[in-house]
Amino acid sequence: MHAPEQLVLNASGMSFGALAWGDRGAPLTLMIHGYPDTAWTWRHLGPFLAERGWRAVAPFTRGYAPTELAPNDRYLVADQVGDVLALHAELGGDARSVLIGHDWGALATWGATNAAPDRFARYAALALPTAATLLKPWTSLSTLGIAARQARMSWYFVYNQLPGAERGLDRVIPKHWRDWSPGYDAREDLRHVFEALRGPGRRRARCGTTGTTCKPACGPPSPCGPVRPRCTYTASGTAVSRPRSARATPRPAPLTAGSSGWPTPGTSYSWSSPTGSTT
Repeated sequence: MHAPEQLVLNASGMSFGALAWGDRGAPLTLMIHGYPDTAWTWRHLGPFLAERGWRAVAPFTRGYAPTELAPNDRYLVADQVGDVLALHAELGGDARSVLIGHDWGALATWGATNAAPDRFARYAALALPTAATLLKPWTSLSTLGIAARQARMSWYFVYNQLPGAERGLDRVIPKHWRDWSPGYDAREDLRHVFEALRGPGRRRARCGTTGTTCKPACGPPSPCGPVRPRCTYTASGTAVSRPRSARATPRPAPLTAGSSGWPTPGTSYSWSSPTGSTT
């Protein structure tokens, strides 16, 4: 694994820790992790993008050490959207920048590209659609079974709001990894997660995040409201379009693959360099 740079960034009135790969003058790819995870989840993608001419930066989101706890104790997705936009500015990002978010980072990606569509040329939202899409199965009798299945899988939304829930994270977080990534050896990832959540204050902060996603503080334009465009994925043999300047369309375009389905496990992926060549 390529050792990343360790950055300290000032944004949203806080100090953010971040990992970075690639030349500082290269176009920015900002990568936002989810829960329960850390910036180290991008340790494989970061060097891959750097070798192809990108400046890949993965911040530890608010509450995850070495990033500070939020001074106002706010951990809404709306706050994370503000962090993404502030980090883009702090890193000198321009309209060629790309935004990638996984899990809760995906919700921030939807919100950031909705709130400031001219900041990023392309985006990828992984593992979570918009909140409106998650709620849609509850609106039809024909899809209530899907809604009920998702509700069972989202049990931790409720668990994390229980008093003292942070004391059970030593058991709950490994269970998440076993359930969501069966067969994967998550020991390295778990070590990073527990290092980032050392101390009851950080654990309480992360428990609060997963239960307060769509409170009214999201505000317009909101990551919680309906956003129609869908993210697709780039599989072997297809090229991601090169970064472009600010677009006239309402949102930046997703990373396209010619397919709206999930990629096949084990498929190789292609990513274009800032000069337009494809690997």
